[in-house]
Amino acid sequence: MDIPLEIGNLLGRIRQTISNYLQCYQTQGLSGLEMGHSSGQPPKLTEEQRIQLAAMLEQNQPADVGLEARYTWILPLIAEWIKREFGVTMSVRGISAMLRRMNFSFTKATYTLANADEEAQAFFRKHTFAQH
Repeated sequence: MDIPLEIGNLLGRIRQTISNYLQCYQTQGLSGLEMGHSSGQPPKLTEEQRIQLAAMLEQNQPADVGLEARYTWILPLIAEWIKREFGVTMSVRGISAMLRRMNFSFTKATYTLANADEEAQAFFRKHTFAQH
């Protein structure tokens, strides 16, 4: 009778997991079964690669590094750059989380016309736009 296998089948866990639980219980008692902090998956990029990524994002626009002619960085473009430069595939969600940990913030791009006529804009807002 393979007890770890039977327990694993009942709990929907593989035999090795149940064997690990049993070994922890046998050596440490109930305290051996307490859940600790899971460190999660190791980072996909090295510290050096993250530093290189940060410098590139701060100093360049996508078009500067041979990507789609855009003025702002979006997560899919960052994913494309990471794949091209480091050979690492990352999801946009993973990149978003990594950038937050690197203290980057996200903003919505807004554009202002350098030579905009403030009087014409005020007239538009008051008369034309207000009618719609």
